[in-house]
Order: sequence, then structure tokens, then C-alpha cells
Amino acid sequence: MKKRTRRKLDVHEAAEVLGLNYKTVYRKAHAGEIPSKKLLGKVWFEKPSLLKWLKDSTVDRSQE
Repeated sequence: MKKRTRRKLDVHEAAEVLGLNYKTVYRKAHAGEIPSKKLLGKVWFEKPSLLKWLKDSTVDRSQE
């Protein structure tokens, strides 16, 4: 049987994935800099969207 992975992450889980402090993640989500959704007063992140954002926002230093 295949293990299912969670698609929705809270602020602390998203911070772990991004390697950032959870306060930074919350601030960036509130500013609209990170894709997130707010549900029942809590900020959530969809893992695929978060990983895509991370990939797209990473600077390719090999071109410098």
C-alpha cells in the first residue's frame, strides 16, 4: 500500500519545508509573497504550490 502524504501544511510545517522561521513564513504569507490560503482564521499552505514557489523563487547562481 502506498503511503499518502499530506498536501496541506500549517505555518510550522511550511517553515520546516522552506527552512525559514515560522514567523517569517507567516509574515510572507500575510504579505502575499508565499502562496497560502486562510481557513477559519488559520493560514494553510498546499505543499505542491509551496514547492513550486520555492523552485521558481530560487536564484540560479550558475548563470552569474
